[in-house]
Amino acid sequence: MNKKLMVKKSIIIDAFVYIGIFMIVIFFLIGLDYSNSDKLVIVSFIINGSILFGLIIWDQYPVSIRKIGYTFAFIFHFMAPMQQYTSKTIFWNYSGMNLRYSDSEYLYANIVLFLSILFFELGYKSHKKINKRIVEKNNYFKMSLSSAKAVTILSIGAIIILGLTGNIAHVSNSESSMTIQLFNILRYIPVASILLLLIDATKGGKIKQICRSIIWIICFVIYFPLWGSLARFILLGTYVVFASFGLRKSKYKSLLFGAFFLGFCLMFSETRHMTSFMDILLNRTINFNHVDFDAHQLLMASIKYVKNNHIFYGLNIFSALFFLLPRSIWKGKAEGTGSIVMKYFGSWQLNVSTPLVAELYTAFSIWGVILGFLLLGRMVYKIDQWSYSCDPIKISLFCLFAGMTTYILRGSLLASVAFTGGLVLSMFFTFFVCKIFNGELKI
Repeated sequence: MNKKLMVKKSIIIDAFVYIGIFMIVIFFLIGLDYSNSDKLVIVSFIINGSILFGLIIWDQYPVSIRKIGYTFAFIFHFMAPMQQYTSKTIFWNYSGMNLRYSDSEYLYANIVLFLSILFFELGYKSHKKINKRIVEKNNYFKMSLSSAKAVTILSIGAIIILGLTGNIAHVSNSESSMTIQLFNILRYIPVASILLLLIDATKGGKIKQICRSIIWIICFVIYFPLWGSLARFILLGTYVVFASFGLRKSKYKSLLFGAFFLGFCLMFSETRHMTSFMDILLNRTINFNHVDFDAHQLLMASIKYVKNNHIFYGLNIFSALFFLLPRSIWKGKAEGTGSIVMKYFGSWQLNVSTPLVAELYTAFSIWGVILGFLLLGRMVYKIDQWSYSCDPIKISLFCLFAGMTTYILRGSLLASVAFTGGLVLSMFFTFFVCKIFNGELKI
């Protein structure tokens, strides 16, 4: 009886969240000025937005990379560009990039986005369904007291090094890329440690509780939201790592989507300027006419770049995958796609990131989008299954990739893949130390 009531309660809450967001979107769309807009472009936006919203609701998991990705696309490739298109907002012209986007270019970009959704779904659905009960039959992870102490000491050491070097919340721009990567690895050790302590099946004991409390405090200090210097996607990603772990077996499928939606709509542009928690409550309006929501326009700029017979033939993809290879060894390693596109169109502002769909388009034109999202769909399906696993590595990787999904989708590809790769190394290092003190490995 209690289970039935719980199911009914979750359905009611999910319906309330989805209907509430749907009404917000409807009122947002009603408030736009369509007087100078092409009807076909508007229809293409509505089709993509409707498909994305439907897929978000249809997703069976409370937390999944697929759902997070579609939520990102719903905001950055539907709502934001819809407002920008109807208000004729053009970004980056002040930097010398004199670009105008025609109705046909908006339409083509929407077709590219539609194809990315279609082939991602084909890749995602091409797998045989995995029985959740079979997945959950894995051996439970047990952490010894020595391991708990070891990861706590690791976390304390990490924050001490970060503090002594002045890099708790950020790394100086004067540092080398390798040094920045090392600081990123150090910064993630407490996150990896607390995940292992949460996954630990034994849980009990005052010493382990003390270890968890210490590491939670360290995580809060490192990822405190008002430092104002840590990149927003990194800050958001860390919170999503924790939320993904806590909600991965929740009965409620709408909570993470609701939080993402409200966060992106009401807070995203202001997070870099927040100095107090009161900033979160003041001046809450939905306004996407800000360069933070330029992803769709940079997709169109990338399409223009390829149209002018410029294509990378995968150089940007391979440069991201081989992020550990320094430029001193690989002289032809690609620069960021955003900076290349901006420079080509005459901008002096080169610190700009292109979204993943634009990265794939510049790599192999439309075929890059089709094949890239087909492969991505297959990969994401497997990772989403790890949310039900009891294997600490699979759970930790799922939470990590869930946290980094928005960063990878928004770009830049070079920076996001390198950063995520560093966190994966940090996670495996922490797990390796844990295994040693568990007595499972000998050195």
